[in-house]
Amino acid sequence: FVSLPLFCGGERRWTPGLSMSTYTVRAQRWISGSGKLRHFDVCHNPAASTMLSTAEDGSLKLWNFEKRRVEATVKAHTDEALRVALLDGSEAVVTGGADGFAKVWALEDKDGGGQTLGAEKLKLEVGGQVYAVGSWTSSTIFTASENQVGFFDLETGEAFGALQFPKLGDLRHGGVRNE
Repeated sequence: FVSLPLFCGGERRWTPGLSMSTYTVRAQRWISGSGKLRHFDVCHNPAASTMLSTAEDGSLKLWNFEKRRVEATVKAHTDEALRVALLDGSEAVVTGGADGFAKVWALEDKDGGGQTLGAEKLKLEVGGQVYAVGSWTSSTIFTASENQVGFFDLETGEAFGALQFPKLGDLRHGGVRNE
């Protein structure tokens, strides 16, 4: 059992926020305040002192570091939400799910400061569980799924390239859901 500080917020006191327990072949992560819900990925937004997480219930959560609580939640995917990445410019995030889709979500400024999650801006059919998402320019999204890396235009959602790889076997994230 390993307990790591997740929310340090500049304080000298370190509060364990992320616990990871590894047994058999899967790792499970819990974030304080989430009950038994497993979180599969986290992404820090240093510009806004927030963190984004994806969870087994398909949700995307926006966490406030200073208040140490969830500021916004959206149902991002019909199955597990597996990956999250902040897009260049910090005005949007991309998520990838076990439902075979990558989705782009707006990050909006709130009145009085802070950020919240906005509407879904784009939905990309990837064709299999999404194992990685990200961007390297302000106009391109990449996704990694079963046996390929796909490249998409952020404005149109059109695929403009893919790298194919031989399938090595049946690999799945998530495992058995917590009840």
